[in-house]
Amino acid sequence: MMDKAQQSMYEFTSTGRTLDPRYPTNLAIMVFTPLAGIIAGILSLLAGETFNEAIRAGFFTGASTFLAWALAREFDPDHELAAFLGAFLAFAASLFAAPPSIWPLGAMIVLARIVNRTVGPPAKIGDGIASLIFTGLAIISGWWVFGIVAAAAYVLDVVLPTPNRKMGVFAALALIGMFVFIIVNQASKPYAEFTWWPVVLVASLGIAWVIFNTKVYAPCDIPTYRLTTLRVQATMGMMLFAAIIFALWAGNAGVIALLPLWMMMVGISGWRIWEIAKA
Repeated sequence: MMDKAQQSMYEFTSTGRTLDPRYPTNLAIMVFTPLAGIIAGILSLLAGETFNEAIRAGFFTGASTFLAWALAREFDPDHELAAFLGAFLAFAASLFAAPPSIWPLGAMIVLARIVNRTVGPPAKIGDGIASLIFTGLAIISGWWVFGIVAAAAYVLDVVLPTPNRKMGVFAALALIGMFVFIIVNQASKPYAEFTWWPVVLVASLGIAWVIFNTKVYAPCDIPTYRLTTLRVQATMGMMLFAAIIFALWAGNAGVIALLPLWMMMVGISGWRIWEIAKA
């Protein structure tokens, strides 16, 4: 049952989701996220880094952990526990890798909810504006290629069953914003050392297998709506597309920028394989 706060929120947004601690999995990630940050901060201090560096390490590790979990809940709504495997992998990877890029990852969550409709109803104008703001922040932070990802997500919402035609305007705005940034900043494709391509290739094949073998049963947040397998699969494909295009565009740096996304997808793939093995 939804409380009054949730009902009020859903009058204004179709992408906002509450983190209700009454649900055990929500409470678990609310505990694990700061714990991950504290562990990373302590390890940073033990490694001889300054207090400011430790705070930074703790922040990005906690953010990576939470973002991987949140992305997993949109990627694979049926498997709540699988999200924690992705979150743990993101936590572990953050201890050794450079910080990810927060804006594209945050934008991905909002865009995923527009495509898969985990809340229920089609996205409202305010949801489109919010996702476009996140997309703009991703673009101006240097990851202008994310404009293509955002446009693809909006187009999916237009062409999938029960289309939301107004999202076509946001697709155009995302591409216009990207091209304006490229022209004003004379942006070009960076030098891209890509030594991790075998790992990316194998991981992508495993994730593609998950996408084609997914069937969704989970309910929407609003009980009168139902999730559709096609929209969830499209969301999975959009996330994989984002990860691959970042890798092809910026090589190893592109993989690191979306490392929580990669760890989430690898975690879900591993969970599916484990389910098959134990069956």
